[in-house]
Amino acid sequence: MNILEMRLLDSRIFGSILFGSMIAGLLVGSTGPTLGQETEFADVVIFNAKVMTPNSDGEEAIAIRGNRILAVGKKSVVQAKMGPRTIELDGRGGSITPGFNDAHVHFLSGSLSLGQVDLLDAQTLPEIESRIRSFSVANPKLPCVVGRGWVYGAFEGGLPNRVQLDRLISDRPAVMKCYDGHTVWVNSRALELAGIDRNTPDPPKGIIVRDAD
Repeated sequence: MNILEMRLLDSRIFGSILFGSMIAGLLVGSTGPTLGQETEFADVVIFNAKVMTPNSDGEEAIAIRGNRILAVGKKSVVQAKMGPRTIELDGRGGSITPGFNDAHVHFLSGSLSLGQVDLLDAQTLPEIESRIRSFSVANPKLPCVVGRGWVYGAFEGGLPNRVQLDRLISDRPAVMKCYDGHTVWVNSRALELAGIDRNTPDPPKGIIVRDAD
């Protein structure tokens, strides 16, 4: 039993089949035709499915060979692409969508970051400080300086602190997101405006990193 077949069996647990990544895996993983094998026979056919296409809300079957989709449509159309080595799978009424390879794009935040401090390839603290300082000087009218991309390894102990950012920007709030988006480095003005002080409890499922004071 291959991986795709096991995933199909698992679909009984989840109640529906999401084939986007499976189809992508099939296209990449296929070895293609062998010598003497009919080039128009499908490697895999899936029946009893809802195949989404730009021109249809859902065809019932699909035939795939190598990195090509041979046919999409009624079962009778797809059956014509079956050969002696074709793997036949039951879609069990699930949906098949195109394989979206870029599955973690963060389109909105990525677009907004084009107007922010770019720290993505700054590997050292001096580099990070230089970019923040230059951006702040070049954009004196911005009410808040926002940036994205600093790496943990640039800071002693793995994390920055507000004093380091205060030295660069003190007249307005500054908010710098880490490269992974899970940690935010802010200055004293941002903490003040957010109402965060030594007595503020940690947020649900989060932590306010504090020093000895």
